[in-house]
Amino acid sequence: MRSFVLGVKDFEYETYHPVDYEKCAACGVLMQNPLPPASLVPTFYPATYRNYLKEDGALFSFLKCAQEYLFVRFLEKEMEANRGIQILEIGCGNGALLRALGRRGFTNLSGCDFSGSTWEEPYIRFRATNVETEFPFEEQFDAILMVNVIEHFLNPVAVLETCRDHLTPGGKLIIITPHADSLALRVFGLYWAGFHAPRHVYVFTKKSLEAIAEKLYLQKRTFCFTADVGQWSLSVQNILQNKVWARTTLTNGLAWYVAVVSMACIPIAFLQNLMTVRGAGLFYVFEKHK
Repeated sequence: MRSFVLGVKDFEYETYHPVDYEKCAACGVLMQNPLPPASLVPTFYPATYRNYLKEDGALFSFLKCAQEYLFVRFLEKEMEANRGIQILEIGCGNGALLRALGRRGFTNLSGCDFSGSTWEEPYIRFRATNVETEFPFEEQFDAILMVNVIEHFLNPVAVLETCRDHLTPGGKLIIITPHADSLALRVFGLYWAGFHAPRHVYVFTKKSLEAIAEKLYLQKRTFCFTADVGQWSLSVQNILQNKVWARTTLTNGLAWYVAVVSMACIPIAFLQNLMTVRGAGLFYVFEKHK
């Protein structure tokens, strides 16, 4: 029997009509049904989209910096501190993570995003393109990063296959993505921030993502659940934005009170990971066979 989550709104940017998600009975992945037209997808990302902006508010900037620091330290360990490796980030937004890698001494950095924005750094190659239609680099990479991006694609399997083909033998594909079986989804339902509708076309389960990796002959090297304070605080914001009496003007998709709510949600988000197997996000390192 199929199940649906119906009428999920774009509470943050109001770019599109409410969408429906269908749940796969076999693997639990949630997918928009029907899929949005490819021609409309760029309109889901306005100029005020948070990932394109340099500043995101003091608290969110702090949380992002902390996340980037932990991610960079993990990557240093995973790649055995080899700072000369070729790294590509797909969906790099404003380049914050690549800059953090550059500050730690990584020198061969590339990024792409279909935002259409342009920026330059002396140690980063950037291409404004959609990898679903055009992969912007010819060479192979030692590591490809996809941090909260695979869920945005209309054909994620094809994107992952392309990434595999552009990895060196033994290269790493590192994925972070919202978890379709998270505790926060069960608490908030259609207000869950992990939908990020209409931008998140697919929301994966552990089973569904591992099945894709197996199909593509990618070996699972590392897995863990991740905590995400924003999933809780932005879900609360979504509920309030749906109430006429509580609705407020959003700046870059955020309400004035979201920093306070985020502070209150920090212990909840981390307890979720410690006490359940329904973590907010999935963190994977897949390896291409040597």
